[in-house]
This record gives sequence, structure tokens and C-alpha cells, in this order.
Amino acid sequence: MNSLIAFAFLFLLFAPSSAFPVDQQIILHTPSLIKPNHWCAGLGGGAFGIAHNFTLVAYNATSSTAEPVPTSLVLRHMGSIAGAELRVLSTYESYPYRDFSTFSLQDGLLFSEHSGVSALGLAVFDGGEPNFITSSVRNASPVRSYCALANTSPHGSNPHSPILAVNGEINGFHLCQQKHVGMGWVLVFRPLESHPRYAPESCYAVRLHLQGLY
Repeated sequence: MNSLIAFAFLFLLFAPSSAFPVDQQIILHTPSLIKPNHWCAGLGGGAFGIAHNFTLVAYNATSSTAEPVPTSLVLRHMGSIAGAELRVLSTYESYPYRDFSTFSLQDGLLFSEHSGVSALGLAVFDGGEPNFITSSVRNASPVRSYCALANTSPHGSNPHSPILAVNGEINGFHLCQQKHVGMGWVLVFRPLESHPRYAPESCYAVRLHLQGLY
């Protein structure tokens, strides 16, 4: 039995990505494959890659309200695989726990910490929820694909806080209603027209802002 578990774990780590559905892939990269600063490429001079102890809030990108209402995001448990815990970004109203509610950005890596445990951001694919992994596996490194964009407009904007980008863009995030009863709303990147876990017709575009950072 132990040998079967070990085989399954090694398969998950080293199997080609085509072995999994795109939205379920966990991409584990080594530092040697990471190109310096590519996570901020194309975002202009206002992009930066280091920020600590901020919260993530979502603003409805389709709203014309002068004072938009923020929706706080936290990491919620979504399952386990090969000894690692998977989490996704959910609205606080859907998952009212603050275990992983503050975040940090370090050279393309988005992560959250609670009681000495880190939840590390993984690769983000069209149609999938941005996943985070909490694990003691030392040879698995997360993907550096996040960046922040400061408000550099001379006219300002509301809200004024920096915006989170992933894969070089700020406009792909949506909040979508989960199909499973009681799961509430989760963050999805570029929702698909059909999906087994969330209802595409419920999705609406949001921008993620970094609040309280220093």
C-alpha cells in the first residue's frame, strides 16, 4: 500500500500536464525555469512585485457606482491531493473565516500565511479557480505569475489602491457562484461557457485591489 501511495505522489509531481484537465493542473516549476520579472511584463512603469501584509478585495468591474462596495476575499479549503491541501479564493461572506485572509507578494509569488503554514499560489489557467497549495513538500515550488499595478493616473481613480495582475493582465478575474450547495462565490480566471463546478451565467468581472499594504 505504501508503495502505491508513493507511486501516485510521484505521478502527480512528474506526469505531463496533459494528464490532467487544464483547470485542475497543478504546475510545479523549478527556479531555473523562471525568467526574471516576466510576471510584470507589459504592465508598464507602475508595476511592482513586492508588497506585504495586505488584504485582497474585489470590486465589481461592471458597476457604474461612484462609491463601489468592496468584497473581501479569503482562502477556503477545497480538498487535498498527495498530502497537500488545496485552497481557492472565496468571498468572506461565503466562507467567514480569516485563517488565510492576509497576503504578500514577492517577485511574482502570491502567498498567505497562518500559524506558520504558507499557502502558495499556483499557475492560473483560463476557466479555472486560482489555486493555492499548503504542503511540506520541499521540492515543489509554486509558479511566479502575479504582479501589482499602482494607480499612476493624474486624474486618480476610485478605489485608489493598487490592482492585482496575473499572467500579465488585470481584467481576467471574475466572481462566480459555485454549483455545489453551500459553496458560495469563488474567484475564477476567464470563466468558460460551461463548467462542472461553477455557474457561468452567474459570473461577473471584478478587479482585485491590494488594501492596507506597506
